[in-house]
Amino acid sequence: ASSLDVEAKNTFNVFDLIAAAGVAGQGAQIGGNVISNVVNNDLTAAITGSKDNIIDISGTSNVNAESNITMGNALASAGISGVGAAIGLAVIANVMDNDILSYIDGVTINGGSWKVSAKQTDTMKGGLVGANFGGLAVGVNANGVTNVIQDRTKAYISNAIINDVTSLDVNAKSDQTLDFNALSVAISGLAGVNVSALVNTVKNELYAGITDSTVSSNGAVNVTTAQATTVKAVYANVSGGAFAAGTGSIVNVLTNKNTAEIKNTEITKSSSIKVDAQN
Repeated sequence: ASSLDVEAKNTFNVFDLIAAAGVAGQGAQIGGNVISNVVNNDLTAAITGSKDNIIDISGTSNVNAESNITMGNALASAGISGVGAAIGLAVIANVMDNDILSYIDGVTINGGSWKVSAKQTDTMKGGLVGANFGGLAVGVNANGVTNVIQDRTKAYISNAIINDVTSLDVNAKSDQTLDFNALSVAISGLAGVNVSALVNTVKNELYAGITDSTVSSNGAVNVTTAQATTVKAVYANVSGGAFAAGTGSIVNVLTNKNTAEIKNTEITKSSSIKVDAQN
């Protein structure tokens, strides 16, 4: 065959909007609003078999798994009470859990230019505004934003015989962007109290490798990874009254495991060898 392409791709777009307001003349006004999203994503592109499964290729071939997830949230809530208390709760919670795999396992490949690649792109953006106004009593506002991204992105060749190829490229890439803003307002004639938190957690496992194989290449053999994570978080609170208090926190937790390797593999011929893991 002149070429062989195995591809698995998906794209998810999730957008949420909540705008809510409550008004009470003499009693208490109490409101609660929640946005919650959970995405579990498994994507695999693979060529598997035994060494008796022989693939003869003359041109360019790809084994590629690529996922792109975009999530946008906007939540605005307001509570107003003329005499009683105004109490509000606003929460945004997002979870992404991704397994993106691209691999060649067990087979014998003769000839061709080969690329094995896996890529995950995550984008989370949003804003939260909570405002509560109590006329003669208290204004209390509690806001929370929690974002969790867990990515396992892997591209590899294992237990294979790669003969006389033009070039061999194994690459895994992960790209995450989190951008969230939160504003909390509590104002009352008696007391204005704000409690808010914005928490972002990113846990990545990125891997590219050639293991337990034999490779003969007339060109380059490249095994590379590239990791990029951008986190932006802005929080502000406004409290007013005879007694005013506010507390807010931003917590970012980033955990990365990034590996590029050639292990237990004999490379009998190549113009160059590159093994590189980048953060």
